Amino acid sequence: MSVAGRAEGLLVLLKPAGLAVQPGTGHDDCVTARLAAQYAGADFLPTPAHRLDRDTSGLLLVATSYARLRALSDAFAAREGLVKEYLAWVAGRWPHEGALTLHDRLEKQGAPGRQKVRRVGGEGSFPRAASATDAAHAAAGADAGRHAACTVTPLRRGDGASLLLVRLHTGRTHQIRVQLAERGHPI
Repeated sequence: MSVAGRAEGLLVLLKPAGLAVQPGTGHDDCVTARLAAQYAGADFLPTPAHRLDRDTSGLLLVATSYARLRALSDAFAAREGLVKEYLAWVAGRWPHEGALTLHDRLEKQGAPGRQKVRRVGGEGSFPRAASATDAAHAAAGADAGRHAACTVTPLRRGDGASLLLVRLHTGRTHQIRVQLAERGHPI
């Protein structure tokens, strides 16, 4: 991991794929452990304001003060001023030319430490593309699992692979991987 930028009370880290943000089952090496070692004895231990999946590379915002952590937490909670966007190469030709908002219900299934995230509900109970009905259905929480939404915009559509810009509206574990794979376009 390397520092991509700094501001008052903030580090922007470039997190490589394969490095978890927090410790978990089967791995102790993670961003928080590295920060704890690097900033041992600091008045405030630098704290990530969000997470990225272990297999995802990208920019990670790390607060170096309580005030910045509170401000970032509030901004993420309000979904104001901050957006989470990802580039994803997926298998196959993405069938939509313009931006498309996807809505699903996702839940973790399996024993702790061996959980998999899966889409729940059948095709008829929760359509795969956005509509006013989807939004109302998601708000009502009628199905099991938690609502997951993202907007997908194709940047390059090829026969063997497509490059997509994915903007998250919710932040579920492995959300992008599951939502795209469910539509026949695994990352």
